[in-house]
Amino acid sequence: MEIKDIKILVVEDVAVNQLLMKTLLYGFGFECDMAANGKLAIEMLQCKSYDIILMDIQMPVMNGFEATEYIRTTMNSKIPIIALTADVISVDLAICKASGMNDYIPKPIDKQLLLRSIVELVKEASFYNS
Repeated sequence: MEIKDIKILVVEDVAVNQLLMKTLLYGFGFECDMAANGKLAIEMLQCKSYDIILMDIQMPVMNGFEATEYIRTTMNSKIPIIALTADVISVDLAICKASGMNDYIPKPIDKQLLLRSIVELVKEASFYNS
């Protein structure tokens, strides 16, 4: 898999953050779609395949933890999921991992950290799925 062929689902409810993520990901050469909450993300996952999900934690309708749990249990999906959160005080890596997420990146996003995490998790997933 070429790095530029990576398809990403970004789950984020704040429009300005969606725009920021889209700009960043397009800058890396990735394809991306946006979902405004966990429920919409699940609907999109049922219609299209992605290589990785970038999941905000605090969202209306269905939050990031609820969506991740549904993706892992009901959908039985092993797609890599990276938590994105501004709430670094109460949300830590252990909580994210316990909910089924693979990694965690605090906001504001460090773009090199994001790129490294996406590439590593997608390569790891494609290795185990090949």
